[in-house]
Amino acid sequence: MGKKFKIHSPYSLSPTQKDSVNALTRGLNEGMDAQTLLGITGSGKTFNLARTYIRLLLQNEDPTAYRHILAVTFTNKATDEMKSRILKELHRLSTEPGKSQYTKDFVPSLFPTEAALQKKAEDVLFNILHDYSAF
Repeated sequence: MGKKFKIHSPYSLSPTQKDSVNALTRGLNEGMDAQTLLGITGSGKTFNLARTYIRLLLQNEDPTAYRHILAVTFTNKATDEMKSRILKELHRLSTEPGKSQYTKDFVPSLFPTEAALQKKAEDVLFNILHDYSAF
């Protein structure tokens, strides 16, 4: 991967959530191929999983990286919610990055400017939408 993975969020996490986020971040930094995120309803799992998925897409040079990232949920409804969140946030990042809750996580840590983030998000979204069955 090359760069260290670090999560920045304007939201305050509970001590348990901080432990979970730190463990996931540490695993990514150590090159773990598979990790599990468990939590109760409303604990921020989808938000954090979508953010992590989007980060992996944005920092990857491979335009088909979405074909190689597996995010598993327990129900089709949860899968649809996660896909929808990812697409919605990629669209927001590609059109109005200042309105996305994720922008602070990616600028300047991944991209020097919102414009650079916007361009990459646009490219990633374009590729997913034109190959949706592989997403």
